[in-house]
Amino acid sequence: AKYVNTSSSESKIEPLYPEISVYERNIATYVTETHILRIDVFAIDKNDNNGYDEHLVFETLNEPRLCGTPNEWNYSSTNSITASAQYEINKFNQEILNVIRASGGNNAKRLVMVPGYACAPAPVLSNEFVLPEDPANMVGVTVYMYTPYVFAMDPKGTREYTPRMATELQNTFKQLENKFVKNGIPVYIGEYGATNKENDAD
Repeated sequence: AKYVNTSSSESKIEPLYPEISVYERNIATYVTETHILRIDVFAIDKNDNNGYDEHLVFETLNEPRLCGTPNEWNYSSTNSITASAQYEINKFNQEILNVIRASGGNNAKRLVMVPGYACAPAPVLSNEFVLPEDPANMVGVTVYMYTPYVFAMDPKGTREYTPRMATELQNTFKQLENKFVKNGIPVYIGEYGATNKENDAD
């Protein structure tokens, strides 16, 4: 709480937007004690941070996924396991948003970001992803962009950034724009980058 309060106070001086998120990631545990814990965290945070203006942003979950399984980083709408996990994430996004809004004050109207499975672009672009209902109409989407994976993150992947990869990246941004941005829903790129393969020219 001290760190959040310090960051939030500094954001009034510098052009910063501190974000509160919960780093419990394994969706398999969300239906047990973790569910209650996560909701309680936001219930506590609301009391400490309700006085801060729009520079303070909430994020409901961070990289929720099926940790330690073959599906941990692989999402497919045709995979009933990951599709079911996304349905559960939809529920939790809604529940957390409800707690934030119910706390009143500035929390009733501040921006709240929600992710899909593993914070990846594909899940939020799928039909399984559903934005939570929000009376304040202040919900955005969080994605992490390590696209294309074979270049950006895969240690056994390629060092060369090809025109085909550039097209893949551009298409992902275009899909996000068409589904969300053009409909007034902000998209926040929470993480992005590429691992060092000694290929600075690319």
